[in-house]
Amino acid sequence: MMKKGVIAAAVAAWSIAGAAFAATATQDKTTEATAAVKEHAGDKSTTAAEKAGNVAKAAGKSVTDETLTTEVKTRLMKDKVAKSTPIGVETKDGVVTITGSVPSGSDVVRIGRLVETTKGVKSVVNEVTIARK
Repeated sequence: MMKKGVIAAAVAAWSIAGAAFAATATQDKTTEATAAVKEHAGDKSTTAAEKAGNVAKAAGKSVTDETLTTEVKTRLMKDKVAKSTPIGVETKDGVVTITGSVPSGSDVVRIGRLVETTKGVKSVVNEVTIARK
């Protein structure tokens, strides 16, 4: 009888140990699989981030030009002469070209400087002329 009890206890112990071993092996495989998925996802997200960065850089150039054009036009609207005269503003790669005609040479210079001192403007092509009377 004692032998049967010892044998039953040994079988139970082996069953429990086997189940624990299987659980540990399964957990290790799950951990390895999770690490592999995270690594693969990290590679994919890095690639996606690089692509997004490239798109943002390309878009940033045109947005910057549009923003500069808007900022220059806003500043010109605060100038008495410029707001009463149609002044054209075009921006490409931070270079602002202004066109139109104003009453005097000092207006041409002042408007050019106003544009030139706008934050982000790299240079100004001043094609503003003096209006004929």
